Amino acid sequence: MRTPILCALLLVLASCAAGSYQRAPIPSQEVEVSSSSVSRIYLLRMPEAKGFYRNVRVEDNDREIGQIANDQFLCWERPPARTLLTLTIEPVELAGGKESQLFVDVDCEAGQAYYYAISLDAAWQRPKVRQLERDEARQLLAGLSLPPAE
Repeated sequence: MRTPILCALLLVLASCAAGSYQRAPIPSQEVEVSSSSVSRIYLLRMPEAKGFYRNVRVEDNDREIGQIANDQFLCWERPPARTLLTLTIEPVELAGGKESQLFVDVDCEAGQAYYYAISLDAAWQRPKVRQLERDEARQLLAGLSLPPAE
C-alpha cells in the first residue's frame, strides 16, 4: 500500500521540477534601477500556483528572458519603450490542461521599475498576470529567488 502512494508522491514532485534559467543579464538587486536611461521589469511567480503549472517561459518582444519554476522571479533591464511580454505556461501533467500563453503590454519609462506577478485565478483554475505595487512586490521578492544565469 505504501509503494503506490510513494510512487505517486515522487511523480508529483518530479512534475513540479523544471529547468529554470535567465538568459538576459541579471541586474544588481541592490538598486531599484541601475540607470535613469533604462527600465527594469520583474516577473514574480506567486506561491498559490504551486502544483498547477510547471514552469513559465518569458519573452520580451522576441527576446527570450528566461524560465522560472516555483518560488522564483525574473528581473531584467531594457531600453524604455512599449513592449509585449509573452508568458508561456506549461501545466503540471497531473493538473491537466495544455500549454497556454499570456500577454502583457508594458509601456516602459526610463528610470522606472515594473512589477508583475503570475498567479492562479482560483475561480477558473487558469494562470493570470497582474501588476503589483512596489511595496507589495518588494515584500514578495524577499521570499523568492532568481534562477541561475545562463
